[in-house]
Amino acid sequence: MKKWIVAALCCASTLAQAAESVIEAALAKQDYALAFASATADVKDGSASDWTRLQLAQLYQRGLGTPADSNAAIRLLTPLAEKDNVDAQLLLSATLAARVTAGLVQADGKLDPARYKALAARPLSARNDDRRAAEWLWRAAEAGQADAVQAVAQELAGSVNGVSPQETALWFEKAGKADWLLPLKANASLTSLKLRRDVIRDETLGQRLEAVARKAQCIDENLALKDVRIAKPLSDAAYLTLDFQPPVRYKLITGHWQETWIFAACDKTFPIDVSFTADGMGGARYEIVPVAAK
Repeated sequence: MKKWIVAALCCASTLAQAAESVIEAALAKQDYALAFASATADVKDGSASDWTRLQLAQLYQRGLGTPADSNAAIRLLTPLAEKDNVDAQLLLSATLAARVTAGLVQADGKLDPARYKALAARPLSARNDDRRAAEWLWRAAEAGQADAVQAVAQELAGSVNGVSPQETALWFEKAGKADWLLPLKANASLTSLKLRRDVIRDETLGQRLEAVARKAQCIDENLALKDVRIAKPLSDAAYLTLDFQPPVRYKLITGHWQETWIFAACDKTFPIDVSFTADGMGGARYEIVPVAAK
């Protein structure tokens, strides 16, 4: 009896390999219709390997050989992701995120303001796909999936979050982003690297610095940010939190705070207050606080 079982398993394995060869050849020729038909047939008769299911999910996700269908892709990917297939976890994350942001990017590559506003206004209870996408990405990254590690590092650099500077630094190191480490150690700012760069480049900030430097009779054009202090702590904060132990405060959704950015030149310091309000999408709006309002 055992011999018959072994023989059946060997036969099934051979058939699966043959089916994979057909799909692989079709993909190489960009014959996506054939790849889709072959993979679909294998899934329907139960002979599909995990590799075949992953290829079929990608065809659904990208709309190759079949109309795009994110729901079909998610149904295929979820069992694979739950089996710790890191490639499936990464693709599942991307598919869930794409379902959330459908229609956000217009044909000209710019964001649709109305769509962005609608997404930003959602309560946390309406962000299940956002959370699942982030959780699968995080799991794939923790398992060492290279693209996922890069994506997590980019997310932490581009969004306001509650991940500690120490843990963020570890992710930057894993992603080979050594040049991103210095700003983490330099000050107490709650801003992301992207938001910090936007503030530094802000025209209003430049004008304010120029005015205070001129008033102090400082003509040094190399005003440099030396320190950031929290002037008003974060309040009314709500995070998109990932369900891990310990929980990961992945993105700040609501909240506001104020920081004092201290620039230096001519052996003098020039403090500038900046107020921040979370924008509902992991970023924040900011305002250079007028001197009279301090």
